[in-house]
Amino acid sequence: MQEQEDSIFYKGRIKEIEKALIQYVVDVGKTKRSEMESHLLAYLLFHPKLTQAQMRALSLEYYKKKSKSGISTGTISSFVKKYEKFRVLHREKEKSGNNYTYFYSFRGSLTNLTMTALYEAIAMIYEMVEFFNKKIDSLTNLNSKHKNNDIFPIILLRTKELIDFWSEYEDLVEHLKNSFPDMPQIPSKRGFFKDIEDYSADLRLEDIEEEIIKVLSETTGFTVKNDQYTRILSYFIIRKQLTQEDAKKLTGFSTGYISQALNYLIENELIQKVKIKGVRKPFYVVESIKYNYFLRFFNRLNLTFNKKPVLDELLRELREKENQMKHLNGYAFIRSRLEELLEYFPLVEDFIGILHTELEKLNKYRNAEKI
Repeated sequence: MQEQEDSIFYKGRIKEIEKALIQYVVDVGKTKRSEMESHLLAYLLFHPKLTQAQMRALSLEYYKKKSKSGISTGTISSFVKKYEKFRVLHREKEKSGNNYTYFYSFRGSLTNLTMTALYEAIAMIYEMVEFFNKKIDSLTNLNSKHKNNDIFPIILLRTKELIDFWSEYEDLVEHLKNSFPDMPQIPSKRGFFKDIEDYSADLRLEDIEEEIIKVLSETTGFTVKNDQYTRILSYFIIRKQLTQEDAKKLTGFSTGYISQALNYLIENELIQKVKIKGVRKPFYVVESIKYNYFLRFFNRLNLTFNKKPVLDELLRELREKENQMKHLNGYAFIRSRLEELLEYFPLVEDFIGILHTELEKLNKYRNAEKI
């Protein structure tokens, strides 16, 4: 068992390359997920297989925040459950003496992994459209007491906008799907949101909004730095604009925490700060859900593409120094992963072009509306 533990720790130059690759995954994922989640993804991406205990051991080496080192076992367990749900993370049981050990891996090539992730994404989009259509039913069937709430027309309009967004996003993903001719038939139902109620006559406006917030907070692509920041952003998505005090009342977070979150969301272009004539307090806005999401996707892909020289240089070194490095633990696997990663950059460049065109169209439309 000690031998297995030792084998997860690379040495020498391979360890330095592993550290650079972990940083690459953290950098390109910074507006999409937490740093802890990026670390765990990187460990699995650049190791053939790991137990949860081994992920924890690697985190003690690589993940440090202030005086704290490592990622908790609870966080690792939650991470594993999340990615198993989306079927991209595989679990295998191996016998070790009288006991069994569970190993986790992104099994197979990155092409197979991407195809699985895309398959799940398309299935989720189908269910997203169905879910938000049901929420429209719930909203339109509310009693007059809730419909007279000032926030009702805003939530209704934004829910319709979310339906339009997911329907249009499906077209974008279908373009990506064409790059994988072996993609299996997408199921009409996967049950991503089976724990969310359908229309009920007893629901209040606040109940429906909470269901929408819950779904947005659990949807890859809408998540940000941590669960709390994601929840704050979700309120801006469904309510369009809020003051800092509004966000505090809705979430229950402290003034200081809300302020930190708003600064992060502004810095990463996820919300905008605006001044309204005659109103002293500034408002924070997600004006267009589609524009907000596409801009975020575009910026992330640009960041990924701009980091390509880092990967090129690392792969060049691994190839040129093969004779000196091939005996080192992790050499073959990391080299293989790097080669696979770099094969995806033409697809990344293609998507950057598509998103640039979409953003230009949306910008023209937004500017026309302001005139």
